[in-house]
Amino acid sequence: MKHVKRYWSMGTAGFGQGNATPVSEFNVYHDAEAYEVFAESGVPITVLGFDMMNDDVRFTKEELEEMTSKSDLADYIAKSFSGLIQFNTKALGKPVADDADGVMMACALWNGFIQETQACHAVVMTGNDDVYGQVILYKEGHGYDSGITFDDYPFHVITKTASETFKEKLMALL
Repeated sequence: MKHVKRYWSMGTAGFGQGNATPVSEFNVYHDAEAYEVFAESGVPITVLGFDMMNDDVRFTKEELEEMTSKSDLADYIAKSFSGLIQFNTKALGKPVADDADGVMMACALWNGFIQETQACHAVVMTGNDDVYGQVILYKEGHGYDSGITFDDYPFHVITKTASETFKEKLMALL
């Protein structure tokens, strides 16, 4: 694995709340032990946390309905999000679809889409309790009262993107 130059991950809650539990993001929560191995691999990792899912990158029900007429692929994507619209209507109180994986692909593929990152050391919680799947992010250069420090900060958490361009660019591609 030392030959791998970088991993890209849509996972963790970032610096916000989780969506599987108050502190755990869905992808990590469903296999925290595997995510722990991943986080401790020693390979630099660029991570998009769920906290980056803002209204700029969420599709509304109306936007998805409009998308169905653009192309067969756009129609497929719009219909694929229908269950998420229903879930978020109940969970968030608004009919939106989070395209977290699409935003992660934009981060990996579109030059300039990532605007800021924070180098961190990540610790994945794997105990069978309320914090299972939480990823604790120790920021490089930030002092903690406990005095804890690490030798490496390979976890680069995305903290700002050109999110306002996401839907327009995606729609142009479709």
